Amino acid sequence: MTARPLQTLSAEQLQAVAASFVENMRAKAREREAFAQGETFARMRAALLEAAMPMAVDEESLAYYPQQTKARVGWEFASEADVRLFIDIVADPQAPTVEPGSLSSDADCPFSNCSFRHLGLNVWMMFGQGTAVSIYNDAARDEREAD
Repeated sequence: MTARPLQTLSAEQLQAVAASFVENMRAKAREREAFAQGETFARMRAALLEAAMPMAVDEESLAYYPQQTKARVGWEFASEADVRLFIDIVADPQAPTVEPGSLSSDADCPFSNCSFRHLGLNVWMMFGQGTAVSIYNDAARDEREAD
């Protein structure tokens, strides 16, 4: 189907577009759920949780230095798609597995931001022209709070 304004589509065509959209969303949800239950996700999470030293990963370092960042956090085995999906799952403040009472925001920050605990990890998000995400273990949280 070629791109046309929605107003020019028939009821049957609109129904087909809506059905395709819904199926696409369901397929993405199934992919996300399968990944979250899989070995790659578990290994990525464990690399952060089980590190004896402060360990953090953020989208910016992954964008500019993907290989070095993956090596630093022990994710050499993960593909770029795995990393994006991991961050997408862990950095979801509306997930039912976010630890109750852990969601907070910083009113003193010039940008909107929030932090929360999810799946045993600490997540910090800043919203400005885009979204910046940092995921870190408890040792890194303690170090951040000491500063």
